[in-house]
Amino acid sequence: MLDCKRKFQLTVLKGLQRPTNKYAALGSAFHTAVELFDKGMPMKEAIEIGLTKNPLANRKQLEVICVMFSLSKQKPCLVINNAPCLEIKFKYFYTSVLIEGEKTNVYLCGTIDKIYMDGDTLVIRDYKTSSAVKDIQGNLSKYQMAFQLPFYTYALLHSDILPEEYKERIRQGAFRTEIHGVFYNTEPPQFKTCISPQFSADFLTKEVPKIILDKINEVLDILAMKSTPHDGICHNSCVYCDYRPACLSMGTYIEEEFLSRFETKPYNPL
Repeated sequence: MLDCKRKFQLTVLKGLQRPTNKYAALGSAFHTAVELFDKGMPMKEAIEIGLTKNPLANRKQLEVICVMFSLSKQKPCLVINNAPCLEIKFKYFYTSVLIEGEKTNVYLCGTIDKIYMDGDTLVIRDYKTSSAVKDIQGNLSKYQMAFQLPFYTYALLHSDILPEEYKERIRQGAFRTEIHGVFYNTEPPQFKTCISPQFSADFLTKEVPKIILDKINEVLDILAMKSTPHDGICHNSCVYCDYRPACLSMGTYIEEEFLSRFETKPYNPL
């Protein structure tokens, strides 16, 4: 959300609910179906549940990529306390900050798609569905450069998600992170795995906390602003932003009328 201060303000602080589009719906349906399949449900049933939860998803595309996924040789997920490590939602206390003189707790939270063992290596995987048909490697590289997987690795080290024996694998470097890309518009659909460079101990103990702190400070700066600029254009994110029409007509009744169409609900990252 922080690629644009105004998007953060409207989504997180004001709670505007952005509409689900067909691309996001397909990704969510795939996540649901894969999770249920990995837990032992037949793929046909898993697909139906995925479509029920995400009615905007394209059935044919979902069926094709899910069947191809089920036929590929997937490593079984890690099982901890009799629960498979799939779609793991975490939320844990990180620090406290002062907001207008009051102490406010900051929590780190997210959802890890899958953790599994590849021989003696602990693997942290994230699924990405993409409509791209060209420059697939370039798309994977963009995902690879995101902060998501270093953040998840840091969370696994400092929360109670993993038993100590698996945390020690991370400390010893016996782990890897990977993006599993699903490119559903190619003929046939393509599955590409992008393995990230090994995160060093210094990176995880020094750089990652610094990035997290920078983001917390960025949020505090936004909270202190009386008016919030839209700076998504600096990050090339305006083109795909749901709030773009409002930003193009800022300060007019059109802006207010457009934003009033959104439902509001307290923001919940999980």
